[in-house]
Amino acid sequence: DNSVVTSRLLDETALSKNLTALTAAYETLADVDGTGTGAATAYLVSGRGVWNARPRGGGNAVNPAWRKALSHTTAGQSWTHLDYEGKSKRAAYSRADASLEPLRKLAPDSGAYVNEAFPEEPDWRHAFWGRGGKNYARLLRIKRAVDPDDVLWCHPCVGNERWEEVDGGVLCRVEDKDKRFYLQ
Repeated sequence: DNSVVTSRLLDETALSKNLTALTAAYETLADVDGTGTGAATAYLVSGRGVWNARPRGGGNAVNPAWRKALSHTTAGQSWTHLDYEGKSKRAAYSRADASLEPLRKLAPDSGAYVNEAFPEEPDWRHAFWGRGGKNYARLLRIKRAVDPDDVLWCHPCVGNERWEEVDGGVLCRVEDKDKRFYLQ
C-alpha cells in the first residue's frame, strides 16, 4: 500500500469551543501542502450506546476517548509507487504528521482510533490507549501475563517496549523499559 492514514477522536468541546481553530484544523488536515488534492472525512460515532457502555470486567482495549467522541476524523497521504529511496514516502509521512498537528492541539486530551491512525504518532501510548496511562498499564499487565516472551510484537502496540526495530525490520531486544511506561 502506498498511503498513510491519520485520525483523531473529537469530543463536543473540540467541535464547539473554537470554531475558527476547528475550521483551520480541518483545512490543514484536508490540504496540508496547499495543492488542493487532500481530503478529510469526519465520521459521527456517538450515541447513548457509546456514551453509556459498561464493558464486562470494567474495561477493554478501546481508548476511553471513544466514550466522549462525537467525531472520528481521518485523512490520508500517499506516495508514488517505485519509490526506491523512500523520499516520497518520507514526505508523505511528514505531511501526514503536519496535517494532524492542529487537531492534536484542538483536542490534546483525546486520541486516535488505533486501527486508522498515524503509525508514527509521537505520543502513541496516550493517543491510542488514553490519557493518564491507566488503560495502557492494564493492557500491558495483560500482555505480560499472556505473552511473557513477546512472541506477538508490532509497532505501535501495547508491550513493544522491550524490542527495537533496526536495519529495516530486524528486532533486537533492549533493556526492560516496562517500568518507564506506567507500571507501578
